[in-house]
Amino acid sequence: MLGRGDSCCPMGAIQVCQLQRRSQCRQNLEKFRLPPIFFGPYLSHIAPEEYLEKINRFVSFLDHQNVKIIMAMRKYGLRNLQLIANKTNIPRPTVHARVSKLEKEGLLRTWIHPNYAKLGLVRAMVFLTTKPGKELLAPEALRVPGYWLRLIRCMGECNGYYSTHAIPLEKRWDFEQYLERIVASGIATEYRLLWLEEAGSPLPDFSYYDTKKKTWTFDWPKWLDALAAKPAQAQRKETPPPSPFDKKDLIILKELIKDGRTKLTELAQL
Repeated sequence: MLGRGDSCCPMGAIQVCQLQRRSQCRQNLEKFRLPPIFFGPYLSHIAPEEYLEKINRFVSFLDHQNVKIIMAMRKYGLRNLQLIANKTNIPRPTVHARVSKLEKEGLLRTWIHPNYAKLGLVRAMVFLTTKPGKELLAPEALRVPGYWLRLIRCMGECNGYYSTHAIPLEKRWDFEQYLERIVASGIATEYRLLWLEEAGSPLPDFSYYDTKKKTWTFDWPKWLDALAAKPAQAQRKETPPPSPFDKKDLIILKELIKDGRTKLTELAQL
């Protein structure tokens, strides 16, 4: 006699069914992947299960020591690991090993945000809608002036490329004219140009993270009250005068934008 909670299916068969379902799920996800032949070098794609796996892997590394190291790097800088070891009371070899592992796993990336205004540059954001069949020519055209910082394939309202540029103040008009020429040449149908102010990245803050429970605790009511409060009117900052610099300074900044922990010995060889 079998009750409602009983089953005549052996455990081995149940496990096989589960494996088949997982395999079928992966096959369904593969159907929605974009063919790399068209967008391989320009458009990254990640399946939902891969994204969740990456998040879980990141959280698994957030133990007490790693959180202390990251918070100390935020406060005291990211280059002097001996200072980080002293401030956290963690042996330097341990700090070095943990930072190296986080970087190797792709969970810790560091870079700088130069003050472009002090370099006599202004940042610009461009949304370029390409014509069908011209997708490979558009990024090359955006690179020609030599001002580009980032170039990303995008799809949606703007079906083309998103790019950021650092342009000399006296070349702003020339850059706009160049974008007009890209459209006139038939590579793109339209573009949208936005001039940007100085920007920065939010630094990691683990004050809301419980390393023992590996959970985040956040005071939502307090945040909502602060959000509902009338924000203070931001005062427009005056553009600082450009600081003296040379080509070597720009090369060093370029490398530190890619990796904020680039060794001085490597920079000296540039």
